[in-house]
Amino acid sequence: MSKRDYRKEIEEFAVEELGVEDVVIADGLEEAFLGIAEGFGGTMVPVYSYNMCIQILMREGMDYEEAIEYFEFNTMGAYYSDNQPIYIHLNPNIFQRVKTTRISHLIPRFSNIIENCPEDAPKPDDWLGL
Repeated sequence: MSKRDYRKEIEEFAVEELGVEDVVIADGLEEAFLGIAEGFGGTMVPVYSYNMCIQILMREGMDYEEAIEYFEFNTMGAYYSDNQPIYIHLNPNIFQRVKTTRISHLIPRFSNIIENCPEDAPKPDDWLGL
């Protein structure tokens, strides 16, 4: 089995889906990529999971404290450009627990329920490809 090319996937997503050609990709942390956020004036920046970045560094041999120190100083603390990535701390309450089964990897782990949502709003099936 060939290794996934996360960098290529991020670049293709940025260009093909959003028209962003100069996306800043955090070297070695591509697996933690979540998407691209759009800010004021149309500024587009990549978004990564903070915790997944720490996990990647720990997988590479750092302990927890080393990974946080390295990440916060060398990655978050380094200036690349005005379009550099942001790192998100996900709220654990957005995820719902699922009963583990043989097909539990196919079940979305978040509720997707917004109360009083208009009927014509995008449904999870639209954007999850289910």
